[in-house]
Parts: sequence; structure tokens; C-alpha cells
Amino acid sequence: MIQIKFNHRLLPCQLPNFFWEHFERRYGANPDLQSTLIQHYVEPLLRNDFYLLEHYQGPLSPHNLKIPVVACCASGDDRCSPEQLSAWSSYGSPSVGPHFFQTTPLPWSTPHRYIVESPQPLLDFLSSFCADLLLSSSC
Repeated sequence: MIQIKFNHRLLPCQLPNFFWEHFERRYGANPDLQSTLIQHYVEPLLRNDFYLLEHYQGPLSPHNLKIPVVACCASGDDRCSPEQLSAWSSYGSPSVGPHFFQTTPLPWSTPHRYIVESPQPLLDFLSSFCADLLLSSSC
């Protein structure tokens, strides 16, 4: 089973200030989330998301999916170990290894936000990967 690595969990943080303190430690101090009004609106949504991430026990077993599975991560993202990402390849068929992207996070951010801050390398990879899948399936 794939386990998600957390240096600290967000759910035990019942008081709003603790939640945001832990959130910023994990993701950086996003300037868009500094408003108390915005925090009040998005905190319940984020708590639900984190609950799912921190408690999910999937029914998948290796080679359960009959499609390729590629785990992606930014280089330097300490929340994704190469071992974790490599483990995902055994869940798809055929097996495909992990893919790491070079990214430059914003000064307040972390490499984990590469999809938002530097999406082009992911889009280029997916474009090439999907084109290869189409070519291999048409034979």
C-alpha cells in the first residue's frame, strides 16, 4: 500500500491559528491566503481535503489498474521520496517509473506547488507521454 508521508498532520490543529501555522510550515505563506476572510472561507474545505489525504486507506493492490501509472514530483520536494514515487509504478500495468520535474518555487513557496507555479514541464511530459501511449496502442 502507498502511504503518504507527512512531517506533521494538519487535522489535530483544532484552533484556526494552529491550523494556519502548520499549513504555512507545509506549503509556505501563500500571500493569497493571508486574509482572515479568505481563511475563514477556505479552511473548512482544506480541512476536508487533509482529512482524506491523512486517512485514506485505498483498496488498490499492485497491478490492480490496467493502465500505466506515473507518479510525478518536483525535484527537491521533501514530501515525496523517490521510494514513495517508485512504489506507484507497481500499481499500473505496464509499469512506468516516477518522473521528477525541475522547478523554481516562488520565494514564499515550496517545490510541492510545481503544478501551480511551474506547470509547463508537467504539461510537456504529459503531452509526450500521451502521444507515446497513442502510438503504442495503434500498433
